[in-house]
Amino acid sequence: MILRLLCLAWLCLAALPTTALAAPPDFTGTWQLDRKASESLDPILKAQGVSYIKRKVVDGLSVTLEIQHSDSTFDVKVVTSRKTAQQKWVADNTPRAETRDGREITSRHAFVEDALVSTATGIAPSGDAFEMTTTRLISEDGQTMTLKLACEVDGKTTNATRVFRRES
Repeated sequence: MILRLLCLAWLCLAALPTTALAAPPDFTGTWQLDRKASESLDPILKAQGVSYIKRKVVDGLSVTLEIQHSDSTFDVKVVTSRKTAQQKWVADNTPRAETRDGREITSRHAFVEDALVSTATGIAPSGDAFEMTTTRLISEDGQTMTLKLACEVDGKTTNATRVFRRES
């Protein structure tokens, strides 16, 4: 459940038209969560109806992303101290259905200007419909990846920023 929530956070952002880039940023590498520079996911998870204990466990996890990126194809391995998960997807703005925790989730991924934007929609653990948007940006020096998360549940939007540092 916890890793699935982290994966959901990685998948997210609203369906926006794809803007062609001369050279999209390269996300390939190993990225370690910088917990000191990152905001807590607790408000986003709470808005979705995730239990207090699970929210605290998620906030305490060390997270490493191992990303292979080629053109618009992504192979992402999410590694935590509790679990490892693998995801593959294409940044072509095509809706894709995924099953997480027995709930149907539809996600889209696309490059928008200099960002990789993902949107996931579905039903939160609370039973309410949600839309999670994640905008991923790479710093000019290529050493920092910032994830800007926005989760809308029941008409209310909750935001968080997660910062990852390139290890390789």
